[in-house]
Amino acid sequence: MMNTSSLDTATPDVTLVNDTIDTETYGQPPATDQKPGPTPFLDFLASLGFKNHESLIADNDDRLQQVTFANGLLWTSIPTVVKTPEGPVRAGAAWFILSPSVSGGMLTARVFNQGYVAINSPKQDSVLFPSVGVNAAGKAVIGFSIAGEDFFPSAGYATLDASNGAGSIVISFPGVAPDDGFSGYFPFGFRVGRWGD
Repeated sequence: MMNTSSLDTATPDVTLVNDTIDTETYGQPPATDQKPGPTPFLDFLASLGFKNHESLIADNDDRLQQVTFANGLLWTSIPTVVKTPEGPVRAGAAWFILSPSVSGGMLTARVFNQGYVAINSPKQDSVLFPSVGVNAAGKAVIGFSIAGEDFFPSAGYATLDASNGAGSIVISFPGVAPDDGFSGYFPFGFRVGRWGD
């Protein structure tokens, strides 16, 4: 937004400007499988005659959900489809650090750094719902959910440095069972779980 100082006056006159830049490839992520485990709600629905299977877990689509301005840079991440060297297509996180500048009322931006966070496994293990947290000094982490054939839905993160990119994935709170909520089952009108959304 330009001319934000006018917000302190009786006649605010702000303008929203934008710039389009090229980035790394990203796209709609797939739903992910879950590690088999106890599913009491699924069993209950089966006792009522509803046929379901252990639900897949959805990731969001590939839109930005948040952007943070810190240390002169814009930091963000989005869900994306990824293909790792060892495994099938899965959900991952694309992250972007952008350097914006304004001169003469014109906005420009460039990619300062960018990359992906994904689990390189022969099974469909995914990173879901990423979000970047960053402080004024530019110390950042990408928080996300983890789920897949090897993982019950869990919480994880990776550090993020403007110059060096993303660090290794850390599972901070390992899950203990599959997602077994109503959002993944018929008769509730859904087919994939919304764990971590």
